[in-house]
Amino acid sequence: MNTTPPRMLSGLRREAMYLAQRLALKGSPAALELRHQASYFELAHRTDWLTDLPMSSPDGAASFSFLYLLLSLLRSGKFSNILEFGVGQSTQMIASYVAAASDRQSVHIDHDAEWIRVAIPSHPDIRAIHAPLVKTQARHRLINWYDCPIPSDRFDLILVDGPPAYTRRNRYDRQGIINWIPSILADNFVLIVDDAVRVGERDIVRALHEILTDSRPDILCKEFTGLTSQTLFATGGKRFAYYL
Repeated sequence: MNTTPPRMLSGLRREAMYLAQRLALKGSPAALELRHQASYFELAHRTDWLTDLPMSSPDGAASFSFLYLLLSLLRSGKFSNILEFGVGQSTQMIASYVAAASDRQSVHIDHDAEWIRVAIPSHPDIRAIHAPLVKTQARHRLINWYDCPIPSDRFDLILVDGPPAYTRRNRYDRQGIINWIPSILADNFVLIVDDAVRVGERDIVRALHEILTDSRPDILCKEFTGLTSQTLFATGGKRFAYYL
């Protein structure tokens, strides 16, 4: 059961909508983020399995656009095997989702052992992989990527939010995901690239679009925008995600 007091959630929703209207910035990232914030609080209030409410902040945590998108997807109950690159606020949500049913599992990969210890609960269906970053060739670039074997499982929800890629020096480090495609993909899947407005992530999105559409003519692609942006890829069997 969601332990955030209903009165607090209601107040947060009203405040977000009020600020969005007062800003008079229709279509701007700030106004869009406030709308996502209000929608996220509304959805969270109606989600019984969300025991702890992940929050966004300006210090690199997940944006409300990302949290709202992820919660909208998970509320469908249509994902049974989740892979997350980069542990964060979204991990709390995924862990609550997995723990709420016996037919779900998740794998979370991160380079920071202490952050894994703090952020990932002990649960038989939630697996944490500590993978230090090592030099890896991805397409034509030498990047830092996770030092771990590619899982043998096939995943129907993949979140690309790691490793860190917010400086000029490491902006292309998330391109390691390209080396794992398509071996980690279930027959039907949703794949999300967070921070898709950044230079490195835009390059990843272009490469993934080329790879995925070449082998899967039913692939759909959509961008969600707030203070940051997310690019979503979905196969025909998961087309509902495209229409969120």
